[in-house]
Amino acid sequence: MAPRGQIYVTRNLHNNEQIEPGDIIEKELIFRGVNLYDKENFTKSVDDIASYSENFSSLITHRLPFAGIENGLQIVETVPECMKVILIK
Repeated sequence: MAPRGQIYVTRNLHNNEQIEPGDIIEKELIFRGVNLYDKENFTKSVDDIASYSENFSSLITHRLPFAGIENGLQIVETVPECMKVILIK
């Protein structure tokens, strides 16, 4: 794992590989739990992102103030072309 790398842990990925606690601290590794993906979808998503050649910020379709959280949820549920809504503090 590269320094400051991110490790996504899903409930459906089974791997007995172990990581030493010292490596987590020394390399400043980041762990994130992911609950909504199965192994096949997660792998496809990672591959899609890796092959995406444009600026990732173009994937953000809506930016709203944090006070607009209700509007943001409505957009996510009703706007088909909505990719990602970011709430800004």
